[in-house]
Amino acid sequence: MNSIFEQFLNKECLVYTVNGNYMEGILISAENGWLTLKSFKNEDIQAVNCEYITRIRDYPRNSKTGKRKDVIWD
Repeated sequence: MNSIFEQFLNKECLVYTVNGNYMEGILISAENGWLTLKSFKNEDIQAVNCEYITRIRDYPRNSKTGKRKDVIWD
C-alpha cells in the first residue's frame, strides 16, 4: 500500500478520511501503515492511519497564478 502513497511524497496534499474530514499538508513519510503530514500553517506534524484514508490528492492550484486555492469544492 505504501507504494501508492510514494508518488505523493514531498508534495502538498489533501488527505480525506472515512469520517468525511480532510487534512492538508506536505506528505513527509508513508511507513508501516501510517502517513505523516506537515501542516502548511504552523509546521505541526500529524500521523494518519492508512486504514482510515479514503482519498488522497494533490492540493488544487489556481491555473492562472499557480497558488494554492483558498476554497476547495469537492
